[in-house]
Amino acid sequence: MAFSLAEYQHLLTAVAQAQTTPEKGDTFENLVAYLIAQIEGLEIVSRDARGKADEVDLVIYNDHTNIHFFGPWDWTILVECKNWQEPVGAQEIDSLLAKLRARGLKHAFLIVRKGISGDEYHDAVLKILTIRSEGFRILVFSLADLQAVTSPAAFCELVKQKFCDLFIDKVTYR
Repeated sequence: MAFSLAEYQHLLTAVAQAQTTPEKGDTFENLVAYLIAQIEGLEIVSRDARGKADEVDLVIYNDHTNIHFFGPWDWTILVECKNWQEPVGAQEIDSLLAKLRARGLKHAFLIVRKGISGDEYHDAVLKILTIRSEGFRILVFSLADLQAVTSPAAFCELVKQKFCDLFIDKVTYR
């Protein structure tokens, strides 16, 4: 399936118009799943995957053919989507970190509507920066980030920028 900007914008509109909590979650996951499915070498293999003690919104299989960026990443990448009206806090970072640890993984995307709380000295941002030394890479994408994306290549560039920013203490939190 080829990327359609019109379809992507339709999914963005659905996110903006969602009213109920289930609609908000489903539309956000649909948007992210559509975008990920357009990237060569990445495939959504599970949605709302129930583990023994938790649930993961999206599970990405990385077949390592996208060597320009995703080649050195884990074979499996977790995605958590939080379509909340408030910034996501450190507790949710801890929860995602526990999911990564339980599965022996290091990479995750956290997709949020309103950003994450704190700054480089506090709360969620500090947590993401602190866990780098253990090899964990949680990249945060806001709804505003996704609204600026116009193609799968643009999303890959955004991923690359956020990945590099992580190592210069430049986590975007709004």
